[in-house]
Amino acid sequence: GGRERVRGDQLDAEVTHVVRMRFRDDLNEDMRLTMPGRTFEITAVIDEGEMRRWVKLLCIERRA
Repeated sequence: GGRERVRGDQLDAEVTHVVRMRFRDDLNEDMRLTMPGRTFEITAVIDEGEMRRWVKLLCIERRA
């Protein structure tokens, strides 16, 4: 978990999970990950090492 504070005009976000998966070029911050009973909003997509092999997703879990 982690938090970011509002600084100037920047968005405040709280990261609750980090997901690492194989690289996909169709991932973006408008998407969600879902599991039965759980939803994760993607707040950042990071290409680890900029090698297009692994991607790290910073997510916020939203509970129903």
